[in-house]
Amino acid sequence: MTAKQFFKSNVFKCLISLLCVLLVSGVFLAIANGFLEVTEEEMFKRQFNKQVSAVYDGRTVTPEEKDISGQNTALGSSTIQKVWLIKEENDYLVQAEGKGGYNGSLTIWTIIKMDTSLKAITGIRAVSIYAYPDGELVGNISVANLNLFAQDYKDGIIYNYGDKTDPSYVQTNSSYSFSAICNAVNGSIEFINAFAGGIVKEDPFEGFLYRDFVNTDKDTKYELNADGDVVFTVRTKANAPAGYFTVEIVVGTDGLIKKYTVKRYGSEDSHGEDKTEEEYNEIVDKMILTYMGKDLKYFTDKLGEDMAYPGDNSDKFEETGASRSNYLCMYAGAFATANYQKALDKLTTDGGETDE
Repeated sequence: MTAKQFFKSNVFKCLISLLCVLLVSGVFLAIANGFLEVTEEEMFKRQFNKQVSAVYDGRTVTPEEKDISGQNTALGSSTIQKVWLIKEENDYLVQAEGKGGYNGSLTIWTIIKMDTSLKAITGIRAVSIYAYPDGELVGNISVANLNLFAQDYKDGIIYNYGDKTDPSYVQTNSSYSFSAICNAVNGSIEFINAFAGGIVKEDPFEGFLYRDFVNTDKDTKYELNADGDVVFTVRTKANAPAGYFTVEIVVGTDGLIKKYTVKRYGSEDSHGEDKTEEEYNEIVDKMILTYMGKDLKYFTDKLGEDMAYPGDNSDKFEETGASRSNYLCMYAGAFATANYQKALDKLTTDGGETDE
């Protein structure tokens, strides 16, 4: 078939017709997509009407977004994204990302009640889940679970419902998700306390590496000893079923671990299925002996630069059988050795002890 015959053929005519249909369809789809696109503002309105309006029994309330630029919004286990003032009720609505979920971070809305001067928190009005990653088992977190934040509020509270070793632990079968929610709410309270007081709070752990499994909001600190070493007190997060560990790590002037002491074990009795709490702790103690004289490279050589959890019964550990507890202790070791110089610089510049 010649080129002239092809252009006159039915095949060519069909191809042209098909291309025209595709072109017109594409134009219509582009136009429709523009009409159907949900803007961030529209998404906020929908979520606000769905999750917040009901809290006020249908009363009309108006959220006024506040400028939080210049504030410290990164709070260790959470990040503050946005804040609105609900003027009719003297409430702040805080949108915060809580770290530590099963598949990532959860975005949480916390409505915080304030006094008439907007200077002091008087309680929690409501907590709701705004967004979460695929596969997160948030369906196990009931309304009654979320209502605990309002029921249990008191000045200075640190919510810890997802930690099996904490007295406040609540069984949900979604401990990771509940921990992430707690992190977001704790961060929201901390931020509003500073924001309401006009305080721009500095983060003593700004720029520190390996914070994902370290609770920099509570108990974690660093200080100089008489020998010029940096002494880290590290409270890890839980790695269910293992609860949090609190350890003291002395890093010498050469950047190597001189001493590693467990102050609080997070191991939990497996109730006869495997090992007792004491047996798990013995495994952890043996593992810790291998950390002496080591620097960051020792930990990253075993677990990689990202220090991700390698899975249960991994061959990455010298002593197996307590993988989740061992991981937390290794992560604390990586945190201390990776941040030795940063901590030293802060301490020698600012002087004294730094903590949260």
